[in-house]
Amino acid sequence: MKTVKNRPDALVFFARDFLALEFSKLGVQFKQYKRVYLVTSGGEAASVRLNDPDGDIYSLLDIFNNQDGSCHHGLDQSGIAEDRILRFSSTKEINRMVATLDKMLEILEDTYTVVLYMDEPVSGYSNYRFNKRFNENGAICLHFQTSWLPGLMFFSSDCAQRVIPVVNKVADGVSRVNDHIREREQGKAKPLYVINYGGSFRKVKDIGMNTMKALYRKLMRRDSFYLDRDCSAHILHSKSLLANFKGGYFNTQSIVQGSLSDGKFVLYPLHYEPEAVLCYFGDYHRQVEIAEQLLDTLPRGYRLILKEHPSQPGALNLAKWHSVTSSSRVIKVAGADSASPYLGLDLIVVSVGSTLALEAALAGRPSGVLSDVHFAGMPGVLRLGSPAEWQALIDQSPVDISHISEWYGQFLNRHGISGNFMRGGTDSSQLVSIVEGLMAKS
Repeated sequence: MKTVKNRPDALVFFARDFLALEFSKLGVQFKQYKRVYLVTSGGEAASVRLNDPDGDIYSLLDIFNNQDGSCHHGLDQSGIAEDRILRFSSTKEINRMVATLDKMLEILEDTYTVVLYMDEPVSGYSNYRFNKRFNENGAICLHFQTSWLPGLMFFSSDCAQRVIPVVNKVADGVSRVNDHIREREQGKAKPLYVINYGGSFRKVKDIGMNTMKALYRKLMRRDSFYLDRDCSAHILHSKSLLANFKGGYFNTQSIVQGSLSDGKFVLYPLHYEPEAVLCYFGDYHRQVEIAEQLLDTLPRGYRLILKEHPSQPGALNLAKWHSVTSSSRVIKVAGADSASPYLGLDLIVVSVGSTLALEAALAGRPSGVLSDVHFAGMPGVLRLGSPAEWQALIDQSPVDISHISEWYGQFLNRHGISGNFMRGGTDSSQLVSIVEGLMAKS
Protein backbone atom coordinates (compact mmCIF):
# COMPACT_ATOMS: atom_id res chain seq x y z
CA MET A 1 0.00 0.00 0.00
CA LYS A 2 1.28 3.46 -0.91
CA THR A 3 1.17 6.17 1.70
CA VAL A 4 -1.06 9.09 0.79
CA LYS A 5 0.72 12.43 1.07
CA ASN A 6 0.35 13.99 4.53
CA ARG A 7 -1.29 10.83 5.86
CA PRO A 8 1.05 8.76 8.02
CA ASP A 9 1.03 4.97 7.89
CA ALA A 10 -0.98 3.59 10.80
CA LEU A 11 -1.70 0.35 12.59
CA VAL A 12 -5.31 0.20 13.76
CA PHE A 13 -6.33 -2.00 16.70
CA PHE A 14 -9.92 -2.63 17.78
CA ALA A 15 -8.97 -2.60 21.46
CA ARG A 16 -12.09 -3.90 23.18
CA ASP A 17 -12.15 -5.34 26.68
CA PHE A 18 -8.86 -7.04 27.71
CA LEU A 19 -7.41 -6.39 24.23
CA ALA A 20 -6.97 -2.75 25.22
CA LEU A 21 -4.06 -3.99 27.33
CA GLU A 22 -2.81 -6.76 25.06
CA PHE A 23 -2.96 -4.83 21.80
CA SER A 24 -1.30 -1.76 23.30
CA LYS A 25 1.57 -3.93 24.59
CA LEU A 26 2.09 -5.08 21.02
CA GLY A 27 1.42 -1.77 19.31
CA VAL A 28 3.90 0.28 21.35
CA GLN A 29 6.72 -1.77 19.83
CA PHE A 30 6.01 -0.30 16.38
CA LYS A 31 7.45 3.18 16.96
CA GLN A 32 7.83 3.83 13.22
CA TYR A 33 4.04 3.81 12.73
CA LYS A 34 1.12 5.70 14.13
CA ARG A 35 -0.75 3.40 16.49
CA VAL A 36 -4.51 3.90 16.49
CA TYR A 37 -6.75 2.27 19.09
CA LEU A 38 -10.52 2.06 18.73
CA VAL A 39 -12.16 1.72 22.15
CA THR A 40 -15.70 1.67 23.51
CA SER A 41 -15.18 2.91 27.07
CA GLY A 42 -13.05 5.14 29.26
CA GLY A 43 -11.60 2.09 30.99
CA GLU A 44 -10.32 0.71 27.70
CA ALA A 45 -8.79 4.09 26.83
CA ALA A 46 -7.00 4.15 30.21
CA SER A 47 -5.62 0.65 29.58
CA VAL A 48 -4.22 1.74 26.23
CA ARG A 49 -2.57 4.83 27.72
CA LEU A 50 -0.94 2.65 30.37
CA ASN A 51 1.10 0.80 27.75
CA ASP A 52 1.17 3.17 24.77
CA PRO A 53 0.75 6.77 25.94
CA ASP A 54 1.64 8.08 22.48
CA GLY A 55 -1.04 6.04 20.71
CA ASP A 56 -4.04 7.78 19.16
CA ILE A 57 -7.33 6.75 20.80
CA TYR A 58 -10.83 7.08 19.34
CA SER A 59 -13.99 6.29 21.30
CA LEU A 60 -16.82 4.68 19.36
CA LEU A 61 -19.13 5.51 22.25
CA ASP A 62 -18.43 9.23 21.91
CA ILE A 63 -19.21 9.09 18.20
CA PHE A 64 -22.29 6.92 18.79
CA ASN A 65 -23.70 9.42 21.29
CA ASN A 66 -23.50 12.15 18.65
CA GLN A 67 -25.70 10.25 16.18
CA ASP A 68 -29.47 10.76 16.30
CA GLY A 69 -30.46 7.73 14.21
CA SER A 70 -32.60 9.83 11.88
CA CYS A 71 -30.58 9.24 8.72
CA HIS A 72 -30.91 6.22 6.45
CA HIS A 73 -27.97 4.35 4.99
CA GLY A 74 -29.49 2.19 2.28
CA LEU A 75 -30.95 -1.29 2.52
CA ASP A 76 -27.75 -3.30 2.85
CA GLN A 77 -28.14 -5.87 5.64
CA SER A 78 -24.65 -7.36 5.26
CA GLY A 79 -23.18 -7.95 8.69
CA ILE A 80 -26.17 -6.53 10.56
CA ALA A 81 -28.20 -9.71 10.10
CA GLU A 82 -25.39 -11.71 11.70
CA ASP A 83 -24.90 -9.39 14.68
CA ARG A 84 -26.58 -11.12 17.63
CA ILE A 85 -27.59 -7.75 19.14
CA LEU A 86 -28.31 -5.46 16.20
CA ARG A 87 -30.51 -8.03 14.47
CA PHE A 88 -33.02 -7.50 17.29
CA SER A 89 -32.54 -3.73 17.52
CA SER A 90 -34.76 -0.91 16.32
CA THR A 91 -34.23 0.86 13.02
CA LYS A 92 -33.08 3.95 14.92
CA GLU A 93 -30.49 1.95 16.86
CA ILE A 94 -29.19 0.28 13.70
CA ASN A 95 -28.99 3.63 11.89
CA ARG A 96 -27.05 5.14 14.79
CA MET A 97 -24.60 2.23 14.70
CA VAL A 98 -24.11 2.42 10.93
CA ALA A 99 -23.62 6.18 11.15
CA THR A 100 -21.10 5.70 13.97
CA LEU A 101 -18.95 3.36 11.90
CA ASP A 102 -19.31 5.56 8.80
CA LYS A 103 -18.01 8.52 10.80
CA MET A 104 -15.20 6.50 12.38
CA LEU A 105 -14.04 5.24 9.00
CA GLU A 106 -14.23 8.75 7.56
CA ILE A 107 -11.98 10.07 10.34
CA LEU A 108 -9.47 7.25 9.92
CA GLU A 109 -9.31 7.52 6.14
CA ASP A 110 -8.92 11.31 6.25
CA THR A 111 -6.16 11.12 8.86
CA TYR A 112 -4.11 7.97 8.16
CA THR A 113 -3.09 5.41 5.60
CA VAL A 114 -4.15 2.23 7.37
CA VAL A 115 -1.59 -0.48 6.59
CA LEU A 116 -2.69 -3.01 9.22
CA TYR A 117 -5.88 -3.72 11.17
CA MET A 118 -5.89 -6.16 14.10
CA ASP A 119 -8.93 -7.51 15.89
CA GLU A 120 -10.42 -10.48 17.67
CA PRO A 121 -12.28 -13.08 15.55
CA VAL A 122 -15.13 -11.28 13.80
CA SER A 123 -18.12 -11.49 16.13
CA GLY A 124 -20.25 -8.43 15.40
CA TYR A 125 -21.13 -5.75 12.92
CA SER A 126 -18.42 -3.35 14.10
CA ASN A 127 -15.45 -5.59 13.39
CA TYR A 128 -17.17 -7.01 10.31
CA ARG A 129 -17.47 -3.50 8.88
CA PHE A 130 -13.92 -2.45 9.77
CA ASN A 131 -12.45 -5.62 8.30
CA LYS A 132 -14.44 -5.22 5.09
CA ARG A 133 -13.42 -1.59 4.50
CA PHE A 134 -9.76 -1.93 5.46
CA ASN A 135 -9.42 -5.07 3.37
CA GLU A 136 -10.94 -3.30 0.35
CA ASN A 137 -8.43 -0.48 0.83
CA GLY A 138 -5.45 -2.85 0.80
CA ALA A 139 -4.60 -3.05 4.49
CA ILE A 140 -3.49 -6.30 6.10
CA CYS A 141 -6.29 -7.56 8.34
CA LEU A 142 -5.41 -9.97 11.15
CA HIS A 143 -7.88 -11.76 13.42
CA PHE A 144 -6.36 -14.14 15.93
CA GLN A 145 -7.80 -17.66 15.96
CA THR A 146 -7.33 -20.69 18.21
CA SER A 147 -5.96 -23.84 16.63
CA TRP A 148 -6.93 -27.41 17.51
CA LEU A 149 -3.67 -27.75 19.44
CA PRO A 150 -3.54 -25.85 22.75
CA GLY A 151 -0.76 -23.27 22.82
CA LEU A 152 -0.88 -22.52 19.10
CA MET A 153 -2.90 -19.93 17.23
CA PHE A 154 -3.06 -18.51 13.72
CA PHE A 155 -4.37 -15.39 12.00
CA SER A 156 -7.16 -15.10 9.46
CA SER A 157 -7.68 -12.10 7.21
CA ASP A 158 -11.37 -12.57 6.45
CA CYS A 159 -14.52 -12.87 8.54
CA ALA A 160 -14.22 -16.66 8.56
CA GLN A 161 -11.06 -18.73 8.18
CA ARG A 162 -10.69 -18.87 4.41
CA VAL A 163 -7.80 -16.41 4.03
CA ILE A 164 -4.96 -17.35 6.38
CA PRO A 165 -1.58 -15.59 6.18
CA VAL A 166 1.52 -17.76 5.81
CA VAL A 167 4.07 -17.09 8.58
CA ASN A 168 6.26 -20.24 8.56
CA LYS A 169 7.05 -20.14 12.28
CA VAL A 170 6.45 -23.82 13.19
CA ALA A 171 8.85 -26.51 11.99
CA ASP A 172 7.57 -29.64 13.73
CA GLY A 173 3.84 -29.44 13.07
CA VAL A 174 3.31 -33.10 12.14
CA SER A 175 5.05 -34.47 15.23
CA ARG A 176 3.17 -32.01 17.43
CA VAL A 177 -0.12 -33.15 15.96
CA ASN A 178 0.77 -36.80 16.51
CA ASP A 179 1.65 -36.02 20.14
CA HIS A 180 -1.64 -34.18 20.53
CA ILE A 181 -3.59 -37.13 19.11
CA ARG A 182 -1.99 -39.45 21.66
CA GLU A 183 -2.78 -37.04 24.48
CA ARG A 184 -6.40 -36.76 23.37
CA GLU A 185 -6.66 -40.54 23.41
CA GLN A 186 -5.57 -40.40 27.05
CA GLY A 187 -8.19 -37.77 27.89
CA LYS A 188 -5.63 -34.96 28.06
CA ALA A 189 -5.00 -31.75 26.09
CA LYS A 190 -8.59 -30.59 26.44
CA PRO A 191 -9.50 -27.09 25.18
CA LEU A 192 -8.81 -24.42 27.77
CA TYR A 193 -12.10 -22.61 27.16
CA VAL A 194 -14.37 -25.49 28.23
CA ILE A 195 -16.12 -24.92 31.56
CA ASN A 196 -16.35 -27.98 33.77
CA TYR A 197 -19.90 -28.34 35.08
CA GLY A 198 -19.46 -31.64 36.84
CA GLY A 199 -21.68 -30.83 39.82
CA SER A 200 -24.75 -28.81 40.74
CA PHE A 201 -22.90 -26.27 42.88
CA ARG A 202 -20.98 -24.78 39.94
CA LYS A 203 -24.18 -24.49 37.92
CA VAL A 204 -26.08 -22.74 40.71
CA LYS A 205 -23.14 -20.40 41.29
CA ASP A 206 -22.92 -19.48 37.61
CA ILE A 207 -26.68 -18.96 37.36
CA GLY A 208 -26.35 -16.36 40.10
CA MET A 209 -23.23 -14.77 38.64
CA ASN A 210 -24.64 -14.50 35.12
CA THR A 211 -27.93 -13.12 36.40
CA MET A 212 -26.09 -10.45 38.37
CA LYS A 213 -23.95 -9.57 35.35
CA ALA A 214 -27.09 -9.21 33.24
CA LEU A 215 -28.71 -6.92 35.83
CA TYR A 216 -25.54 -4.85 36.12
CA ARG A 217 -25.35 -4.34 32.36
CA LYS A 218 -29.04 -3.48 32.12
CA LEU A 219 -29.09 -1.03 35.04
CA MET A 220 -25.57 0.40 35.15
CA ARG A 221 -24.51 0.42 31.50
CA ARG A 222 -27.50 2.08 29.89
CA ASP A 223 -25.24 4.79 28.49
CA SER A 224 -22.52 2.39 27.28
CA PHE A 225 -21.72 1.18 23.78
CA TYR A 226 -24.31 -1.32 22.57
CA LEU A 227 -21.89 -4.25 22.92
CA ASP A 228 -21.15 -3.34 26.53
CA ARG A 229 -24.73 -2.91 27.68
CA ASP A 230 -26.14 -6.07 26.10
CA CYS A 231 -27.21 -8.66 28.65
CA SER A 232 -28.74 -11.32 26.37
CA ALA A 233 -25.70 -13.62 26.49
CA HIS A 234 -25.74 -13.76 30.30
CA ILE A 235 -29.50 -14.32 30.39
CA LEU A 236 -29.30 -17.13 27.83
CA HIS A 237 -26.54 -18.89 29.75
CA SER A 238 -28.45 -18.63 33.05
CA LYS A 239 -31.59 -20.01 31.42
CA SER A 240 -29.62 -22.93 29.98
CA LEU A 241 -28.02 -23.86 33.30
CA LEU A 242 -31.38 -23.64 35.04
CA ALA A 243 -33.04 -25.77 32.36
CA ASN A 244 -30.36 -28.43 32.83
CA PHE A 245 -32.03 -29.46 36.10
CA LYS A 246 -35.10 -30.62 34.13
CA GLY A 247 -33.16 -33.67 32.97
CA GLY A 248 -34.65 -35.84 30.24
CA TYR A 249 -31.32 -36.83 28.70
CA PHE A 250 -30.39 -40.19 27.28
CA ASN A 251 -27.86 -42.21 29.21
CA THR A 252 -24.62 -42.50 27.25
CA GLN A 253 -23.96 -46.05 28.39
CA SER A 254 -27.43 -47.21 27.32
CA ILE A 255 -26.82 -45.83 23.84
CA VAL A 256 -23.27 -47.02 23.34
CA GLN A 257 -23.62 -50.45 24.95
CA GLY A 258 -27.39 -51.03 24.94
CA SER A 259 -30.00 -51.87 22.37
CA LEU A 260 -29.22 -48.76 20.30
CA SER A 261 -25.56 -49.63 19.80
CA ASP A 262 -26.21 -51.34 16.44
CA GLY A 263 -28.16 -48.41 15.00
CA LYS A 264 -27.17 -45.68 12.55
CA PHE A 265 -26.82 -42.10 13.72
CA VAL A 266 -26.12 -38.53 12.73
CA LEU A 267 -24.50 -36.53 15.54
CA TYR A 268 -24.86 -32.76 15.68
CA PRO A 269 -22.73 -31.16 18.45
CA LEU A 270 -24.11 -27.82 19.60
CA HIS A 271 -21.94 -24.73 19.70
CA TYR A 272 -21.95 -22.39 22.65
CA GLU A 273 -24.39 -19.55 22.04
CA PRO A 274 -23.91 -16.84 21.11
CA GLU A 275 -20.67 -17.55 19.26
CA ALA A 276 -18.88 -15.98 16.32
CA VAL A 277 -18.58 -19.20 14.33
CA LEU A 278 -22.38 -19.32 14.09
CA CYS A 279 -22.53 -15.83 12.66
CA TYR A 280 -19.69 -15.36 10.20
CA PHE A 281 -18.10 -18.71 9.34
CA GLY A 282 -20.98 -19.99 7.23
CA ASP A 283 -24.48 -19.39 5.90
CA TYR A 284 -26.37 -21.11 8.73
CA HIS A 285 -26.69 -19.14 11.95
CA ARG A 286 -29.57 -20.82 13.80
CA GLN A 287 -28.73 -24.18 15.31
CA VAL A 288 -32.39 -25.23 15.62
CA GLU A 289 -32.80 -24.71 11.88
CA ILE A 290 -29.79 -26.95 11.19
CA ALA A 291 -31.11 -29.70 13.48
CA GLU A 292 -34.57 -29.52 11.88
CA GLN A 293 -33.10 -29.96 8.41
CA LEU A 294 -31.00 -32.91 9.58
CA LEU A 295 -34.09 -34.50 11.13
CA ASP A 296 -36.17 -33.90 8.00
CA THR A 297 -33.59 -35.64 5.81
CA LEU A 298 -32.91 -38.70 8.00
CA PRO A 299 -33.36 -41.93 6.03
CA ARG A 300 -35.33 -44.73 7.61
CA GLY A 301 -33.16 -46.47 10.21
CA TYR A 302 -31.22 -43.37 11.27
CA ARG A 303 -31.55 -41.37 14.47
CA LEU A 304 -30.31 -37.87 15.26
CA ILE A 305 -28.09 -37.32 18.31
CA LEU A 306 -27.98 -33.75 19.63
CA LYS A 307 -25.07 -33.16 22.00
CA GLU A 308 -24.99 -30.05 24.17
CA HIS A 309 -21.81 -27.99 24.33
CA PRO A 310 -19.98 -28.95 27.55
CA SER A 311 -19.84 -25.28 28.57
CA GLN A 312 -23.59 -24.78 28.13
CA PRO A 313 -25.50 -27.70 29.66
CA GLY A 314 -29.26 -27.31 29.59
CA ALA A 315 -29.40 -25.66 26.16
CA LEU A 316 -31.47 -28.51 24.67
CA ASN A 317 -34.09 -28.08 27.40
CA LEU A 318 -34.85 -24.53 26.31
CA ALA A 319 -38.26 -24.02 24.70
CA LYS A 320 -36.83 -23.21 21.27
CA TRP A 321 -35.50 -26.78 20.95
CA HIS A 322 -38.79 -28.54 21.74
CA SER A 323 -39.87 -28.81 18.08
CA VAL A 324 -36.81 -31.03 17.50
CA THR A 325 -36.25 -32.84 20.80
CA SER A 326 -39.90 -33.93 20.96
CA SER A 327 -39.26 -36.29 18.05
CA SER A 328 -38.82 -39.95 19.01
CA ARG A 329 -35.96 -40.13 16.49
CA VAL A 330 -33.91 -37.59 18.43
CA ILE A 331 -31.49 -38.52 21.20
CA LYS A 332 -30.71 -35.68 23.60
CA VAL A 333 -27.25 -35.88 25.22
CA ALA A 334 -26.21 -33.75 28.20
CA GLY A 335 -23.34 -31.29 28.00
CA ALA A 336 -21.46 -33.01 30.83
CA ASP A 337 -21.27 -36.29 28.89
CA SER A 338 -18.22 -36.92 26.74
CA ALA A 339 -18.81 -37.32 23.01
CA SER A 340 -15.91 -39.77 22.63
CA PRO A 341 -17.91 -42.96 23.34
CA TYR A 342 -20.26 -42.14 20.47
CA LEU A 343 -17.44 -42.23 17.94
CA GLY A 344 -17.51 -46.02 18.21
CA LEU A 345 -21.04 -46.13 16.76
CA ASP A 346 -22.08 -46.24 13.11
CA LEU A 347 -22.07 -42.49 13.08
CA ILE A 348 -21.81 -39.41 10.89
CA VAL A 349 -20.88 -36.08 12.47
CA VAL A 350 -22.27 -32.82 11.09
CA SER A 351 -21.41 -29.48 12.69
CA VAL A 352 -20.96 -25.81 11.93
CA GLY A 353 -17.28 -25.92 12.78
CA SER A 354 -16.78 -27.99 15.92
CA THR A 355 -13.44 -29.76 16.33
CA LEU A 356 -15.50 -32.85 17.13
CA ALA A 357 -15.83 -33.20 13.35
CA LEU A 358 -12.05 -33.34 13.13
CA GLU A 359 -11.85 -35.90 15.93
CA ALA A 360 -14.58 -37.98 14.32
CA ALA A 361 -12.48 -38.14 11.15
CA LEU A 362 -9.58 -39.38 13.26
CA ALA A 363 -11.87 -42.11 14.58
CA GLY A 364 -12.76 -43.14 11.01
CA ARG A 365 -16.21 -41.54 11.07
CA PRO A 366 -17.45 -39.43 8.14
CA SER A 367 -17.60 -35.74 9.04
CA GLY A 368 -19.05 -32.61 7.49
CA VAL A 369 -18.92 -28.92 8.40
CA LEU A 370 -21.26 -26.09 7.41
CA SER A 371 -18.71 -23.29 7.53
CA ASP A 372 -15.36 -22.06 6.33
CA VAL A 373 -13.60 -23.25 9.47
CA HIS A 374 -9.89 -23.74 8.85
CA PHE A 375 -10.01 -27.56 8.71
CA ALA A 376 -12.89 -27.70 6.20
CA GLY A 377 -11.61 -29.82 3.31
CA MET A 378 -9.07 -31.64 5.46
CA PRO A 379 -8.88 -35.39 4.70
CA GLY A 380 -12.03 -36.89 6.22
CA VAL A 381 -13.89 -33.56 6.63
CA LEU A 382 -16.24 -32.46 3.86
CA ARG A 383 -17.43 -28.86 3.44
CA LEU A 384 -21.23 -29.02 3.15
CA GLY A 385 -23.30 -26.39 1.37
CA SER A 386 -26.40 -27.16 3.41
CA PRO A 387 -27.47 -29.51 6.22
CA ALA A 388 -29.34 -31.68 3.70
CA GLU A 389 -26.06 -32.48 1.94
CA TRP A 390 -24.95 -34.64 4.88
CA GLN A 391 -26.15 -37.74 3.00
CA ALA A 392 -23.10 -37.40 0.73
CA LEU A 393 -21.13 -38.66 3.74
CA ILE A 394 -22.95 -42.00 4.02
CA ASP A 395 -20.61 -43.86 1.67
CA GLN A 396 -17.43 -41.96 2.59
CA SER A 397 -14.53 -44.25 3.37
CA PRO A 398 -12.40 -43.78 6.53
CA VAL A 399 -9.23 -41.75 6.13
CA ASP A 400 -5.85 -42.92 7.34
CA ILE A 401 -4.88 -41.02 10.50
CA SER A 402 -1.47 -40.26 9.03
CA HIS A 403 -3.15 -38.26 6.24
CA ILE A 404 -4.97 -36.14 8.82
CA SER A 405 -1.91 -35.53 10.97
CA GLU A 406 0.13 -34.69 7.88
CA TRP A 407 -2.48 -32.19 6.66
CA TYR A 408 -2.93 -30.46 10.00
CA GLY A 409 0.78 -30.56 10.75
CA GLN A 410 1.57 -28.82 7.48
CA PHE A 411 -1.17 -26.30 8.23
CA LEU A 412 0.59 -25.48 11.50
CA ASN A 413 3.96 -25.28 9.77
CA ARG A 414 2.61 -22.65 7.38
CA HIS A 415 0.26 -20.70 9.62
CA GLY A 416 0.84 -21.64 13.27
CA ILE A 417 2.08 -19.21 15.92
CA SER A 418 3.07 -20.09 19.48
CA GLY A 419 0.91 -18.57 22.20
CA ASN A 420 -2.40 -16.78 22.08
CA PHE A 421 -3.97 -13.49 23.06
CA MET A 422 -4.84 -13.92 26.73
CA ARG A 423 -5.69 -11.50 29.49
CA GLY A 424 -2.36 -10.64 31.07
CA GLY A 425 -0.58 -13.54 29.35
CA THR A 426 0.13 -12.53 25.76
CA ASP A 427 3.72 -13.03 24.57
CA SER A 428 4.21 -10.39 21.88
CA SER A 429 7.89 -11.08 21.15
CA GLN A 430 7.22 -13.40 18.21
CA LEU A 431 4.20 -11.40 17.08
CA VAL A 432 6.30 -8.33 16.32
CA SER A 433 8.47 -10.14 13.78
CA ILE A 434 5.42 -11.86 12.26
CA VAL A 435 3.55 -8.58 11.76
CA GLU A 436 6.69 -6.90 10.38
CA GLY A 437 7.18 -9.79 7.95
CA LEU A 438 3.60 -9.64 6.69
CA MET A 439 3.78 -5.89 6.17
CA ALA A 440 7.07 -6.25 4.31
CA LYS A 441 5.46 -8.77 1.93
CA SER A 442 2.59 -6.40 1.16
